[in-house]
Amino acid sequence: MLHPAHTPLHAWRDDYWIPTGSAVNGFGVSAACHPASDVGGDFYAVLRAEGQRLAVLIGDACGKGARAARIAALIRLELPDLARSFEGPAPLLDQLNSRLYGQLADDAFATAACFELSADDQTLTVSNAGHVPLFVLRAASGQVFRVGRPSGPPLGMLHGVRYSKEQTRLWADDLLLLVTDGVLEALDDDPLGGRLAELVAAAPADAELVTKLVLDEVRRSTRPSSDDLSVMCVSLPQAPNRPNLLHAARVFAA
Repeated sequence: MLHPAHTPLHAWRDDYWIPTGSAVNGFGVSAACHPASDVGGDFYAVLRAEGQRLAVLIGDACGKGARAARIAALIRLELPDLARSFEGPAPLLDQLNSRLYGQLADDAFATAACFELSADDQTLTVSNAGHVPLFVLRAASGQVFRVGRPSGPPLGMLHGVRYSKEQTRLWADDLLLLVTDGVLEALDDDPLGGRLAELVAAAPADAELVTKLVLDEVRRSTRPSSDDLSVMCVSLPQAPNRPNLLHAARVFAA
């Protein structure tokens, strides 16, 4: 069930961030955010890189309402400077954690996942600070698998954390799905997102359609949602002469 308030994630856009729902360096990008109240703590950023590359950050500040929004605002202030010196997902999380530590209350933190995607060498690099792992839809088979399990605690909790990276190979037409845990809560899903993975497995590899599919399923849910929820999809450039087909397969691979 969705809260009636709707705040587009790209409301935070500035010169470093890209509007969603359009082609970005050949990738399709779509996102939506529904705060649990008038303001919320979910955040995201899409960084434009040279060539067919994207770097994406999604996160979720602890708590709800104004408290979570204040944490997200601190992160927002740090992102433009970190974007200019971006060297990869793990260094970005390392630096963001260092900047947040000491600025937050002892019980405050934010989960985050960052990935860099290269269409040229078909490589996905992910680092995760206590966030929900990414889901990858393999367009050719309909298989869905998780990538980027947490390699450290949420941001702002411990000083000197060094996050590790995880890499995997992607193919043309594959799609990445990122969510905050509010989506899993609204779907009454397990912590690993088994129901969400099954939902996405039969979808076309189209970022806007998958975003809509997930939000429509949340709307149909009878479970009241007490958390902010955000969905972001990135689709790889489509291979020549390959139609964007629905898949019969519904496979979840650990």
